[in-house]
Amino acid sequence: YNAYTEGVYGTLSYAITDHVGIQGNLNAGQSGVACQGAVGCYGTSGRQVFELYTGLGMGATDRPGWWYTHIWGNFNTFFVQGDYGWKGLLNKHLDIGFGLKVGRLMGDSYCSDEDLGYSKLSERTNFIEPVMNIRFGWEHLKFSIRTGMCSSWPTRILIRDDFSVTTVVGLNYYFNIRKKSNSASLPSFQ
Repeated sequence: YNAYTEGVYGTLSYAITDHVGIQGNLNAGQSGVACQGAVGCYGTSGRQVFELYTGLGMGATDRPGWWYTHIWGNFNTFFVQGDYGWKGLLNKHLDIGFGLKVGRLMGDSYCSDEDLGYSKLSERTNFIEPVMNIRFGWEHLKFSIRTGMCSSWPTRILIRDDFSVTTVVGLNYYFNIRKKSNSASLPSFQ
């Protein structure tokens, strides 16, 4: 769940077997911190990759508000995520993937305002996140661009608004710990 676009975003994926993987990510910025963990399955057919993960997340925010002077709080989330893409295009220099994550966010936020005073809001919000990833570079080291959006209903106070667009620029490194495994092919389109 990428609610904090100003800061550091990192993802680590590991193939437990040739078809089961785990993922974790951390997103930390000026507005707060969020982390997620997921387990799922993936498969490859030639250059095509399919992934299906389910996971849990948690986070905290502390920031100036849009409707309130100050907002802070904690949240938990659970989600299901599917990804489809192609790896190793253009002589292993390009990977392209598309993903869709749907889930539920639950949390308590605390708001303060000079005119309205102090209030507590319990939130239960559904969200949907379509994303697109493009990676280019060498076989094991690639630059990446990830762009997507998040839409939620009903409107959320804790995370910001009911619609946001994010773009993340990064660097990916693929390594294989096991010699006989296909685990280096886990593309992690999250």
